[in-house]
Amino acid sequence: MTRYQSWKNIVLYQTVWFGSVLAQNYFVLPVLLLLSVHFYLCQNRRDEMLVVVLCAASGILGDALLTRAGVFGFEPSQLMFIVPFWLMAIWVGFASTLRHGLAFLVKRPPVAVLAAGIGAPIVYLAAARLGAVQFPLGNVKTAVIVGSVWIIQMCLFLIIVKGVGRFSTGIKTKIAPSV
Repeated sequence: MTRYQSWKNIVLYQTVWFGSVLAQNYFVLPVLLLLSVHFYLCQNRRDEMLVVVLCAASGILGDALLTRAGVFGFEPSQLMFIVPFWLMAIWVGFASTLRHGLAFLVKRPPVAVLAAGIGAPIVYLAAARLGAVQFPLGNVKTAVIVGSVWIIQMCLFLIIVKGVGRFSTGIKTKIAPSV
């Protein structure tokens, strides 16, 4: 099997993000196809699936709580579930970057946490500018809340990624290689 380069994973995720934000639920099927490519390219599919499922579930739950708390607003037609399907797809796509495209951050926990606290609000603000989500509390308050939640989320993601490697091998391991 050929090497799965980090840049390919980032391009795949960016495609998932932009497609989901712009086309929303109409892009869920292409996302499934893109994620199939991701898992095909992964060498250790079992560990990858475990990381993706646990991290995506955590992110979806976090966004569901923020939606219920009134931090995020979505069109009523999008809320067939706790958050729109397209947002769940983004979470699955993001989780697929943690052992590949963002592995360089995961290897540096303080940097990863700082990047999450700063980068996540920017990404959510971009999604709002593109009309995918509304911020009933306003941009600044929402950015502070999202940044705070993402700091906590990233800590959890780091624990999951490192824990899955230890669990599957039974020994202390470093982050999975980008293959």
